[in-house]
Amino acid sequence: MLDSPNALHVLGLEIESNKLKGALLTEVRGKPSLIRIFFSETLSNESSSSFSQETAHALTALTTNALVGVALKTDEVLIRPLEVKLKKGSEIASVIDFQAEPLLPFPVENAIIEWTKLETTADSSKLTIVAARKDYIEKEISSWNTFYIEPELLSCIPAALAAFASVFSERAGPLLILHVGSLLTSCVLAEEGKVIAAQSIPRGAEQLAHAFHQDILQNDNFKERSLASLEAQEIENLPYLKESLEHLKIDVTRLVLGISKQIKGFDPKEILVTGEMGSYPILVKEACRNLELALLQPAEHQNFNLKGEELQSYAIPIGIALTGLPSWKEQINFRQKQYSFPHPWKRLKNSLIAYFAACVFLAFALYGFGTAYLSKQTDLIRKDYADLLASLHRSYPEFEEQFRKKNGLEPILAKEDLDPRQLSTEDLSARIQFLNQIVSSSPDSYPLFPNTPSVSDVLAWLAKHPSFSPPDDAEGQKPAGLKIESFVYKMVKRPDKSKKNEAYQIRVDLDFSAPTPTQAREFHDFLISPNEIVDPKGEIKWGTNRGRYHTSFFLKDRTLYPSSIK
Repeated sequence: MLDSPNALHVLGLEIESNKLKGALLTEVRGKPSLIRIFFSETLSNESSSSFSQETAHALTALTTNALVGVALKTDEVLIRPLEVKLKKGSEIASVIDFQAEPLLPFPVENAIIEWTKLETTADSSKLTIVAARKDYIEKEISSWNTFYIEPELLSCIPAALAAFASVFSERAGPLLILHVGSLLTSCVLAEEGKVIAAQSIPRGAEQLAHAFHQDILQNDNFKERSLASLEAQEIENLPYLKESLEHLKIDVTRLVLGISKQIKGFDPKEILVTGEMGSYPILVKEACRNLELALLQPAEHQNFNLKGEELQSYAIPIGIALTGLPSWKEQINFRQKQYSFPHPWKRLKNSLIAYFAACVFLAFALYGFGTAYLSKQTDLIRKDYADLLASLHRSYPEFEEQFRKKNGLEPILAKEDLDPRQLSTEDLSARIQFLNQIVSSSPDSYPLFPNTPSVSDVLAWLAKHPSFSPPDDAEGQKPAGLKIESFVYKMVKRPDKSKKNEAYQIRVDLDFSAPTPTQAREFHDFLISPNEIVDPKGEIKWGTNRGRYHTSFFLKDRTLYPSSIK
């Protein structure tokens, strides 16, 4: 099946005897859910029919974003079984017209043929074909167009009732459905939402109501009574109603018995009743008396807050809407070929606009984030460039002047020319290449004079510490401090011709005695705390033996090295 529209919001509509019924459904977590139902009567005159202004406004609002579905009557479609020696849906669709032609009482070119797959055997598929004449399709679409409604889904009443029964019946296997409408009574045999057979008669609840009205005119005892309040024994006193009900009973019996024979060995025990007769339980029992079948009512559904009578009355619009939901697979839709829906993008227009707007917004957002990220990375490169010049002991203004002169650029005229933040990535790349050429052409060198604390600097630093020269006490006496026993100042590393990348490293080994362990601990804490002499990157060793302490530490190196060394 090629044309199978679906949407999250589906509006099923039905008009019978100038009465409009509608059901708006959606799908929640894969299950159908009712949003609302509505009822209205059409306003008829000699030339046309229309809705009230209130109903027209409500329909316009509902049909704007929802898929609209309607249905052909049962007597306007032909349902037949068919078996084909094919399994794939695409292959079946390509030959269905040819295979169904012998089963149709009218030319196949004058019909639209739909189908559902009932069963797949080892080498074939058992189908139900549902055919509708094109003039019926045109008439149905035209009738809705007069109300300014363009249905996207054109199903049929048997398919709608089959879908309804699959949701609101707890019985497994084939099921009979009897729908008594206002003017038409349909009997459908369905299984798992698929139509097997269907027939109808032009008789319904309106004929019973009309007969009851005739009885009231001749019998004053029933003037204050309603059709729903009648008891079974009272029908004997209403000849017109009794006769009309008898005709309905005969037709219903014929319908049900005929439909039941469509499946060999099928022995029905119950029948699901829907339609207008839900409000007249006594009349339903009388109409189905000869069948000897249990009468079923629609089962309650957690997503449908409706009474049993309402479910029966709105069975067709609910069933139509069910077949338009995304989870429904076996859809019957006669809007095909020249009758295809003329506005396929109508429901998707707002969604597409929102989608493309979101895409444009996302593109601008990505562009903005990307630009900001690149700008940040460029700033980091500029900072690294400035740090590189500083590590090479090159003045930025001097290097910039040298670069401009070498490349024939304009000399520095303003302070803005000396701002690295004004350089683009291309400018930075050119300057780094130029700097690389300078560094590559420069001879290897290493510093011959270290810039490290001297022996006198270290001794003066120690002498100033309170642990070695404690202040006078309260009595004016000078307490004993730490006493240096041994002092070794040694250069353990230095660059030379064979080790040009080496750095200067001075280690001090100090042995001392302390009057109290507290003074020694204070000096140890002083060594590991930040100060101007001890290199925090070097290892600080500490040891004690019989009141004597030993420590070693490295001195800070302030020597300027070429970038290749440090």
